[in-house]
Amino acid sequence: MDEFVFDVTQEADGGYVAECLSEPIFAQADTWDELRDQVLDSVRAYCFDRPVPRRVRLHFVRDDLVVREAPHGAASPGAASAEPVSIADPASQLVARQWNERA
Repeated sequence: MDEFVFDVTQEADGGYVAECLSEPIFAQADTWDELRDQVLDSVRAYCFDRPVPRRVRLHFVRDDLVVREAPHGAASPGAASAEPVSIADPASQLVARQWNERA
């Protein structure tokens, strides 16, 4: 195989987990740079008796929900009455806050 592709997810604590899509290889780390090193070490260990692929791809998709809240007391058109959505990621909180301040 010429390339191993890893699906990367970010954990709630901020760390990362990588799972190879074609082989049973996993890695985890606290930072992106540490994850890259851990993935390469895991690939080398897995391929101890065969050639290491030329490329290792880390595929990371970030899925942020940004909600624009209506000003206090005003209802948004078509909005259902529901509890406010909580955004846990600090970067997403900042984007949501900036979006709401523009309203």
